[in-house]
Amino acid sequence: EIYADNAAILAGDSLVTTASSSDNGGSIQITADKVGLFDNTSIDASGANGGGTVLVGGDQGGKNPSVENASRTYASGNVDINADAVTEGDGGKVIIWSDEATEFNGNISAKGGSESGDGGFVEISGKEHLDFDGSVNVSASSGEMGTVLFDPTDIVVSNAGAGDDGYSGGDILFAEAPPVGEPWNVSPAELDAIVGNIILQATDTITISDAVSLTTQGESFTAQAGGLLDVDANITTNQ
Repeated sequence: EIYADNAAILAGDSLVTTASSSDNGGSIQITADKVGLFDNTSIDASGANGGGTVLVGGDQGGKNPSVENASRTYASGNVDINADAVTEGDGGKVIIWSDEATEFNGNISAKGGSESGDGGFVEISGKEHLDFDGSVNVSASSGEMGTVLFDPTDIVVSNAGAGDDGYSGGDILFAEAPPVGEPWNVSPAELDAIVGNIILQATDTITISDAVSLTTQGESFTAQAGGLLDVDANITTNQ
C-alpha cells in the first residue's frame, strides 16, 4: 500500500508489483488526496492463477470506507497497469477513482487466463469530472469477457469526443477545481478500442449523439442514466 496525506506521485520508471508466477496476483493500493502516475510507471498485480487487485485513488464507486478516496487522479499515456491471470483463473480488479476529477491516458489489462478463466473488472471514473483517452483490455481467450465501467455525472458519446474539454492533467492534480457541469465526451472510436463489455453509468444524463459500433466479437454495451438517457444514433455490437 502506498499512502500519503497530500499527494502520491509515481514517476521516473517506477515499478510497483505484487505479481506471482505461481499463485494469484496480490493487492496494490495507491491513495492520497491527489494521485499522479507518470513517466513509464508500471503497476503489476498479475498472477499465474488469477489477477490481483489494483486500487488507484479509491475502491469501486468510491464506497469503501477503508480506502481513502482521492480528490483528483491522473495517469499519463505511458502508464501500464496489469492485473492479468496469466495461465488460469479470472482477470483481476482495477479501480481508477477520484471524488472530483480523473484523467486517465494509460493502459489497463485484466485478462483471463490463457487456459481458463474470465476477464476481470475495470472501473475508471471521476465522480464530478472524467477525461479518458487510454486503453483497456479485459478479454478472455478461454472464458467470458470482463467488464469496463465508466460512471461519472454526465456522459456524451459523440465524434467531438477524445477528451476535448480543455482540461489538462496538471490542473486536475494541483491547480484549478474541475469544471462544473462539463460532461465526459467520449468518441465512438474510443469505445470501440476498448476490449470488454462496456457499461456507461451516469449519475445524471447520457446523450448518444453519434453511432456506436463495437467490432470486437462478443462485446456488450450498456447505458444506464440516473436522469435522462437520450439515444439519437444507432448502437451495434458484434455478438
